[in-house]
Amino acid sequence: MSRRLLWAAVIGVVATHAVCLGHGFVDFDDDVIFLNNPLLRRTDAGALWDILSFDRPDWRPLRDLSHWLDFLVHGQDPFWAHLHNLVLLAGVVAAAGAFFGALGFGGALGAFALFVAFAHPVQVEAVAWVSGRKELLAGLFFFLMLRAFVAFVDGRRRALTGAAVVACFALGVMAKGHVVVAPAVLALVWGVRRLQAPVPWRAPAALVGVVGALAVAAVPLIARGGVMLAPQLQGSLKFSLVMGDRLQLPLRYLGHLVWPVDLNHIYLTGRLGAAHTALAVASVIVTLALLALAAVWLRRRDPRGPLLLVPMALMLPYLHLRPGVVYMADRYLFLVVPFVAVLAVFAAADGLRRAGVAPRLQRGLAAVLAAALVTLTLQQQAAWRDPVSLWSRMTQVYPESDWGFDRLGQALFRAGDLEGAAGAFLAAAERAPRKSKHPSNAAAALMGLGRTEMARVLLHRALTLNPNDLSARRNLARLPPTRPPPSGTAPE
Repeated sequence: MSRRLLWAAVIGVVATHAVCLGHGFVDFDDDVIFLNNPLLRRTDAGALWDILSFDRPDWRPLRDLSHWLDFLVHGQDPFWAHLHNLVLLAGVVAAAGAFFGALGFGGALGAFALFVAFAHPVQVEAVAWVSGRKELLAGLFFFLMLRAFVAFVDGRRRALTGAAVVACFALGVMAKGHVVVAPAVLALVWGVRRLQAPVPWRAPAALVGVVGALAVAAVPLIARGGVMLAPQLQGSLKFSLVMGDRLQLPLRYLGHLVWPVDLNHIYLTGRLGAAHTALAVASVIVTLALLALAAVWLRRRDPRGPLLLVPMALMLPYLHLRPGVVYMADRYLFLVVPFVAVLAVFAAADGLRRAGVAPRLQRGLAAVLAAALVTLTLQQQAAWRDPVSLWSRMTQVYPESDWGFDRLGQALFRAGDLEGAAGAFLAAAERAPRKSKHPSNAAAALMGLGRTEMARVLLHRALTLNPNDLSARRNLARLPPTRPPPSGTAPE
């Protein structure tokens, strides 16, 4: 891929997401990870060693070093924090372009595939959310690792490129623990390269050495419980309704990529319904079909075979193997989308060419697709503008979720919209009538509006649900005592 085309892809992607520079922080981990984290508000050198310490429960040191750098340079200014994200995004796009270009997926089609991959609406969460920094850091070092590995396989400066592979792998895991699946990805990339250039492999020991070095680098990281993968392997697997949710995940994620309209940017799969089993079965069928396609390509010695398996390997940590709630988030697809986009764009271009579609019409279709993605991305960006926008979007995506309405109420309360906060808390109470905190929170908002009698009713309801609700007790004690009704003469 030429530098001009790569720069065009980078500039196009950054320009699409640049609207996030006008956004603030959101109360979806930004407060916990960055704003109110005492470790990241220190200016002494000892903070560096505390960030790197294995004793920390949430061990993502590269992410925290990045946020600490934000604090040291600009304090907690959202503009510069978002600009930091955009700079990292540019680096990810450039590194991905260098990798795919080295595999032969370059040219104008490769540049367009990069734009589709990173201007896609599902990528908004990793870019517009300051706490999504870990995805960008992990993506940067992941694609740098892959580019170094291609050079290693090609036999160029094996000592240097092999060391770069190991170093980038370790840095990627230090940003986000799910990068531990990289050895499987490297094996597949090696398969792609071998099918593209079937030259004799003169140094098999070199490949074994690099993979062994990755394993050695991963041992202390995986052993560290906070790396995310190890805890998910604990517990016994059970075929249940929850397992059915897991089986649905491939199809659900594929649906987000193909039809990115009603995006799911904050967790949770849908409620169980009549179509639950059918969706799980359909997802299994689609997965088996993709595996069969990869097998056909491998049999034909088509490099797309192992490349198709890369997204599947990257999604393995997100299958939620331990029993419990099944989560989804758009950011889980950050590393997956580039591989899917490259395969889809090149396959579509090949199909249109074979169908005899004129180049001008092909360019027109590409322009329509790009415009649609940009429009949907800007719509999704608007949801991350501030906490009220974020949780309003949550209540639209999951109108049955009391959690979403509760978070919306908290955001409105902090913004000074007590009327809206009370309404959101009451909506949460309707969806979870057995939780005492929702009527208690609604009462707090109503007290600010001077509606003491309605607040009193709600506080009594909260205490009926949970007599130990300290917040409800404190607020009830702040209310003025009720006056007895005036006595009158007895009727004759």
